[in-house]
Amino acid sequence: MEFDNSWRAVFNPAAASAYFSPPPSAPLEPTRDFSFVNAWWLAELARLVYRDDPPGARIRDRVLAGVGLTESRFFSRRSTECALVRPRDEAVAPAAALVFRGTDGPVDWVTNARFALTAWPQGGAAHNGFQRALDGVWPVVEKALDELAMPFFYAGHSLGGALAMLAGSRRAPLAVYSFGAPRVGDAEFGETLADVAVYRVVNRRDTVPRTPPRVPGLRYRHAGELRNVVAGQAGRPSPGKTDSDRRARFPPLPGGRRWHDPPGRMCDHAPVNYVACLERIARSPR
Repeated sequence: MEFDNSWRAVFNPAAASAYFSPPPSAPLEPTRDFSFVNAWWLAELARLVYRDDPPGARIRDRVLAGVGLTESRFFSRRSTECALVRPRDEAVAPAAALVFRGTDGPVDWVTNARFALTAWPQGGAAHNGFQRALDGVWPVVEKALDELAMPFFYAGHSLGGALAMLAGSRRAPLAVYSFGAPRVGDAEFGETLADVAVYRVVNRRDTVPRTPPRVPGLRYRHAGELRNVVAGQAGRPSPGKTDSDRRARFPPLPGGRRWHDPPGRMCDHAPVNYVACLERIARSPR
């Protein structure tokens, strides 16, 4: 997958047309332990779930079929969306994934802005807007999980990662993988995830994991195990074709950056750049 440091990659991930390019080198493995291959799979699914297909297009279905998966359910309630993805052949990859969509419209920005900490039923306090968003879809999601006869992961990018962590506190999966997720609750909320495998994947300078800020009166603390995606792990590759094409059209200013480019801390939040980093790490000898 090519890196893409455009504004579209940051704010309109649903506009992407290429997925699983190349496909992961091994199947999604049903393990609680952290795996870069699993992270690669789940980051790509967290990017794909942003896509809204026009009637009859079923692009998500075709993409998933190409890598041996199928979307058994898509849930949309009160602006919260998530997909339950499972293998077509359970003997090849016996694990499913519940993948939450991140910020995708004005209602989601309202959700993000409701950052007051309020009591979380499982313990501690959590982001009020995130709680409301999960509550809207959880009853139908939980029923689908009751009917699922295989282990499953939770995953999501940004807001989707926050919802995945809240879901993990309510019902433990094999593991939770969040990508560029904000802080979700206080230290006591984090304790409700003490027995859950939670992997918080953060791409270099991504600014979203630094929100909501740690200031007096806001008791936010990150939960889970931090997994930084840093240059030293794989050698950050040179920019791909997307960046090269833009450089040809818009020559860079002194220092290599163009005035109209998004800042690096925003580029590193783009879902495609999480996928591109994890792909290279998973494929590199360690």
